[in-house]
Amino acid sequence: QESPPETVQLKKLDKKARKSKEPSTPSNGTPPAPQPEAVQPYSRRDLSKSIARLEKQVAKAEQDIADLETRIKDRDAELANPATYQDYARWNTLHQERDQWGHELDRLTHKWGDLSAELESQKSQIS
Repeated sequence: QESPPETVQLKKLDKKARKSKEPSTPSNGTPPAPQPEAVQPYSRRDLSKSIARLEKQVAKAEQDIADLETRIKDRDAELANPATYQDYARWNTLHQERDQWGHELDRLTHKWGDLSAELESQKSQIS
């Protein structure tokens, strides 16, 4: 039984497609060196989305840092008031809370630095 002409044609095309996917070897017998890939439009789009997301995260971290710095500044002023020292339990609570905020500020500042570095890295990849 003979195959219809369309099937024969499809088989030939399939055979050509498989051959074109096989890496060609130069006459010296070594495989060709891999070529660096250019940034594809879809990966550029993904980078753009990632950059936008990182910019939002950096902006939020900056806002959180600013808010925390304001709270710390206000608490420092409260702790500097001599009347606060009259009630040791209250002073101790305020001081411990202020210390926690200081640690949180350190954590946020570190997070901001990491996000900023990642943002700059991705911006350099897209340009």
